[in-house]
Amino acid sequence: MGKRKIDPEKRRKLAQMFYEMREKGLSKMRQRHAGFMEIVKDYTSFDDFLHEWEALMTLFGTEVYAGSYTIDLRIQIDYTDYEEYYVIMGKDGHLTMSAAAGWQNEVCANELTNIFTGETVESEDIDTCYPSGSESDNL
Repeated sequence: MGKRKIDPEKRRKLAQMFYEMREKGLSKMRQRHAGFMEIVKDYTSFDDFLHEWEALMTLFGTEVYAGSYTIDLRIQIDYTDYEEYYVIMGKDGHLTMSAAAGWQNEVCANELTNIFTGETVESEDIDTCYPSGSESDNL
């Protein structure tokens, strides 16, 4: 048997469907990012943030992992889907949220993405991936 050709219109519809799924996921992630940003923006140290929020976040289902340059906030959406957000030190000395987020994308692949641009991010860039237009960006 030879290769089957996919109807260009069906291919276009499939590509559009995946694009819409991705945009819907990133939109929800930007909303959660904004919520976390409201929590972290007044802190100037990881220790102070952890002291006040670690137990509460865990109580409400957000796993908290303290690293050297980030605090990882992981939400288990269902059995396989997750989102992971990163608290980083902003250029102004206050905590901020990295624009990078880890998630299981629309085709069930683990991906680290800048949720504002949709571009793939390398893990070593998490702590320098500032949200576009944020106060930290302007310093």
